[in-house]
Amino acid sequence: MTRDERRASIVAATSPLLELYGQQLTTKQIAEAAGVAEGTIFRAFDSLQEVIEATVTASLSPERLEAIVADARFPGTLVEDVEGALEAANRYFDVVRSAFLIGHNGPSHDANTRCARDLLQERDAQLAALLTERLATHADELTVAPSECAQLVLALAVGERRRHAADARPLSREVLVGTIVHGVRKPA
Repeated sequence: MTRDERRASIVAATSPLLELYGQQLTTKQIAEAAGVAEGTIFRAFDSLQEVIEATVTASLSPERLEAIVADARFPGTLVEDVEGALEAANRYFDVVRSAFLIGHNGPSHDANTRCARDLLQERDAQLAALLTERLATHADELTVAPSECAQLVLALAVGERRRHAADARPLSREVLVGTIVHGVRKPA
């Protein structure tokens, strides 16, 4: 395995751990998840912080977001495609939550380092564009532009995340999707 392949494998194993442990993540946990010796990590990276920074960067990459949207189901009906858009938005927010907090507030963050907030803003715009593209096939069914429907999906997904963080009872997927679809669908 090349050094780049080893680095990519370690980053892939680190991503879910970063969501669980945040800054308390250890190289021992990474080594166990990656199935390598702890020393292998330090042959691929100079420090634990470098592993974390590489994982944050990978989590906020355009390719990661494209993979999340590609993995969501978009079967072709307006209701099912809005469900797919909501699923993609929720998965995206799960993946980037920890990455953003650690990348923006990490110990090596300084004025010369590209802030995770900048990457997150870029990915938010990219997600809106990807969802708009998926919802564009339903333009003739909507009372709003597909881009506005995508923004509505994102707004409800973010709002539901904040409600969840406040320990509010979560709204069902049916309620969220129904609110979006019946709020933007043209009368039959």
